[in-house]
Amino acid sequence: MKYDTYKYKETINDIKKNDKWDIEEHSRNVANAHPMILVVSSILLNVFSVYKTYDIIHENFYNNSYGVETRSRMASSYYGNILFIVVLNYCLVDLLSGVLHIVLDNPEFLNTPIISKLAYGFQQHHINTTLIVKMKLQDHIRPMSSVIILMSIIGFIIHGIENYKLYVYIITLSFYICLMQCSHRWSHMKEHNRGCIINQLQSLNVLLKPSEHLKHHTEPYVENFCIMNGAFNSMLNAITKLHPILHPHNKIWLPIFVCSFVLPIILIPL
Repeated sequence: MKYDTYKYKETINDIKKNDKWDIEEHSRNVANAHPMILVVSSILLNVFSVYKTYDIIHENFYNNSYGVETRSRMASSYYGNILFIVVLNYCLVDLLSGVLHIVLDNPEFLNTPIISKLAYGFQQHHINTTLIVKMKLQDHIRPMSSVIILMSIIGFIIHGIENYKLYVYIITLSFYICLMQCSHRWSHMKEHNRGCIINQLQSLNVLLKPSEHLKHHTEPYVENFCIMNGAFNSMLNAITKLHPILHPHNKIWLPIFVCSFVLPIILIPL
């Protein structure tokens, strides 16, 4: 399957012609798409998740007449599972950010219901990379509230409300997707504006290196899609070159993303 480079350039030129940016208007659009009730609900949900994690572990650990040896094994199991989810979600967010980025960078999705505005925003970002820094930080993070609510609803439907691993999953993924948004934003900032701590974390590959992300901003924008720390860039780059059906401009990446998003919610808390 061969992709029409001319058609893609036409799409980019259309975005350039219609590239109008008003920060206040953008803030209003973000607020309308992600109302304050979602933001507050996502924060309260995380507070509730911290409480429920403690409550479930405490009840199982202390409200039963277990011996010292049994309690020691239980503690190892609880803390081992929590550490596993914390580390796994950090890696998972980088991978998911790359798969979602592939979807939203695809010109074929500019007229697709639900995701068309997101796709336009991502592809507009290729034309003007300074917008991400100029926009308000809260507007950059606010859309994550909708993701937090959605994944929590799916998790509660599947696992109920007494699964501590689900709550750990919600807490860690909520934190990491907000950090991912910031990591992408910081990769476009000038070094002196980021501060020494962020610069150090970027140099250690904990956060996305500007030099790593710069490779993505080269036409036709078909590599280095991950925006957490870029650890999965090499793997995704290789996958997109395996077969024409896996080219970044193929619509197959939308169902791949949906599966990649839902499967961890199903499997990790088991």
